Amino acid sequence: MPRACVIGGGFSGLACALRLLEKGFSVSVYESSSQLGGLALSFQKEGQRIHGCYHQILSTDETLLRVLHELKLYDRVSWLNASIYFYYDTTFYNFKNPFDLLRFPFTFFEKLSFAKFMVSCFLKKDWSREEHIDAFSWLSHKASAGIVEKLFDPLVRIKFGLTTRDVSAAWIGSRLASREGSSSFGYMRGTDWTYEVISALRDKILSLGGEIYCDSPVSLIEEKNGKVTSVHFVSGKKVVSDIVVSTLAPPLLCRLCPSLASSLAHIDYIGSLSLIVGVDSLPLSWKDDCYWSIYLHPERSFGGLFNLTKLNPQLGGSSQKYILNFFTNVEPFSEAYNVDEEVLCERYQHDIKSIFGEPLVISWKKLFRIPYVSAKYRQGYVNPPVRTSVSGLYLAGNYRSYPSVTSTGTAFKTGEEAAEAIVHDYS
Repeated sequence: MPRACVIGGGFSGLACALRLLEKGFSVSVYESSSQLGGLALSFQKEGQRIHGCYHQILSTDETLLRVLHELKLYDRVSWLNASIYFYYDTTFYNFKNPFDLLRFPFTFFEKLSFAKFMVSCFLKKDWSREEHIDAFSWLSHKASAGIVEKLFDPLVRIKFGLTTRDVSAAWIGSRLASREGSSSFGYMRGTDWTYEVISALRDKILSLGGEIYCDSPVSLIEEKNGKVTSVHFVSGKKVVSDIVVSTLAPPLLCRLCPSLASSLAHIDYIGSLSLIVGVDSLPLSWKDDCYWSIYLHPERSFGGLFNLTKLNPQLGGSSQKYILNFFTNVEPFSEAYNVDEEVLCERYQHDIKSIFGEPLVISWKKLFRIPYVSAKYRQGYVNPPVRTSVSGLYLAGNYRSYPSVTSTGTAFKTGEEAAEAIVHDYS
């Protein structure tokens, strides 16, 4: 069997490597950072593994649940029906609670229209007709312009820095249909579940004879006569291979393999600032049942805030009562992306005080700057094919999972799809 070179040690890369090894291929995985996981990064604090960028185990994520069973980790998962709150003006609203939905500042007509609209989304299965419709036109027709202005435009701006006029109706519709907010959230007591899954995948890959190399950023994917020939690394290392799987974000991949620019350059990305903080106490007005809060109006310096210890009470260990995760999605490498850490914390504290009446007393913090978090699913977005115009070069990654809600499960699935294509082409 030929040897495959997998670029990227996140969920999609490790999934591809595992499936190829199971089919008898020789596989090497190359990860640019010092640890595996990709976006599912984590760090250690006083003996505890804490994730650096929010990830969920959703009870509706069938692929992820299958993987957890396969890796014999499912029995370690605990479940919680956590609450998600939307902040508008000066009030928090939990849309799981019908009374909160009635209190939200929709007009009477908008409330009736919203309820009817959400039921229609829950029942709909095929979103292909909405792929070439902008979300604003679709939402205004199916719900109302007022609902778009108060709810969906702020959500899209937080997610992508865009408006509903820019993004696909299919993406919003399929996300609503998934009922993410009503899903149960899973966790592993006292640890970061993504770290446990990545570790199990690593061990399985190594046991099957696969090779894994961290601290191995790529400088060039070389091709000749329309066929991939080798991968060059920043270290000067060169690996000859006629099968290469890229899990890199398209903006980065196009720089490493310029011939793909014509087919991938239109896919742009949003980046993220993810700040993890430890605090000894929460403001008195904090919602006790709140795991995830999203700040719709007025616009804040952070788009959302997770109380990680609400979902996983043992995460802080004995020395830390609460661990919070602020996230702000920003343009990669922009001025906002490169903001000084202390300035960012000051902005967050200012907004926390304006919302809750008092600032947080932060005992420690850790900031992650992540340049490529998600593709922007604009109107007319189409998944790139798993096979590229360069023979032997294959694609995996969540930018190929549209219009599904992106998750660790969809990332794993795109890796499996790449492996299936390779097995078909080379077996």
